Amino acid sequence: MVGIEDEGMQGLRIYPNPFGDQFQIILEGESASIEIFDVLGRRVLSQVLENQALISASDWAAGLYYLNIIQGERTINRRVIRQ
Repeated sequence: MVGIEDEGMQGLRIYPNPFGDQFQIILEGESASIEIFDVLGRRVLSQVLENQALISASDWAAGLYYLNIIQGERTINRRVIRQ
């Protein structure tokens, strides 16, 4: 990672959280890379985000997931919970 943006990224929204079978990520500005990991560190998703994405998690186990969003030199980490 290049750095961690503690104050977040402007225009970043992740909802709902906790979620059921899917959740939405909205990010204003330039595209970003998204990686999502389970609690064991296994990558469950990796993709490029262009403004927004609807993430389908119907085949994921219930629990905590770690979301890394990398936009240019900024990186932000968030947690999401699948119910």
